[in-house]
Amino acid sequence: FGKKINFKSKIEFRRGDIRHAISCNNKIKSLGWKPKYTEEEAVREYVEWFKNQDLDIDKFLKTQRKLRLQESTAI
Repeated sequence: FGKKINFKSKIEFRRGDIRHAISCNNKIKSLGWKPKYTEEEAVREYVEWFKNQDLDIDKFLKTQRKLRLQESTAI
């Protein structure tokens, strides 16, 4: 995207979010499977796809506010 990444020290999580996940394809590779793309190619392809989407930022921000409100009022 041509942007400098600025990671936040405060990260928001919702109930049910997976906070830590590690993927490993060593077992399936041992059976002869080979990935079609490198990790870099896969990320690059995803970024290109994402950039071409018609995004409604106002709808996204409204949804984020609604989720935060639901979490703050949850029992």
